[in-house]
Amino acid sequence: MKKRNKSLQNPVINDLVYTVLYNSSYEQKRGLEGKFLRAAMNEKSAKSFASHSSTDEKNFILSHFGFEYFTVIARRGLAFEKMKDILVKFESNKKVSALKDLSEEGLIVVSDKEFLRLLGFASQTINHPTFFLNLEFLRQGYNIKKWSKRNLNKDDLAIRETDEMASFLAAKFLNVHEKIEHSQTLFGLSPNQLKIVLYLYTKPHTYIPETELWEYFDGAMNTREFKTNLRVLHRAYLIQPSVSERKKQYTISGAGTKKINLFFDNVLK
Repeated sequence: MKKRNKSLQNPVINDLVYTVLYNSSYEQKRGLEGKFLRAAMNEKSAKSFASHSSTDEKNFILSHFGFEYFTVIARRGLAFEKMKDILVKFESNKKVSALKDLSEEGLIVVSDKEFLRLLGFASQTINHPTFFLNLEFLRQGYNIKKWSKRNLNKDDLAIRETDEMASFLAAKFLNVHEKIEHSQTLFGLSPNQLKIVLYLYTKPHTYIPETELWEYFDGAMNTREFKTNLRVLHRAYLIQPSVSERKKQYTISGAGTKKINLFFDNVLK
């Protein structure tokens, strides 16, 4: 029997998803995999995906095609003016006061950026060797129970684990270096462009002043290349600009988070 989808279906969202899939170009479909790629292949599969996919699946595919979304949870009766006041405090860099208001009002906002970041964590965890090792442990439960009977020296185990971790880290560092060197081919970004997005990924909920970015990358590129890279990343919707107190600031976008997830997937292979 075919399993029924228990997700609440919104016909407006379903129609939007179908329209996006129907009008997507070959270039826009690049990067999709599995059922998401199949959904974009023809009219029938697009209709099926739009009608039967879960909310998370719809969110994922919409974010791939450049859509942003926000889920807002708040106590009933929260006035719109109060929400505006909180946003003004964030814009004025009064974060302590703004966070206090968020807590008092029970206001939570989740965007496509957080969703994609968490999705990346799940993917990286599932594909990490430790995950498969844990599965092996589960299959070898009977033997594990016998390990306590073995005479294992704790110092020897610590040294062995340190040696294994050092080898693992060395291999990953080499892999990271190789992927960054070939980032133009693998991810469509120059090494320095990828580094800028990586830096913003480490500060996902903060707008970073352009001056701070320049100070961090000073020496890695000249001023002209730095400005050009920011323009390229902005036009690709990988970073989002903001002007506060006449200072340019940037944060990573949902598309930028997805790009870094792709980078992590390549590194952890």
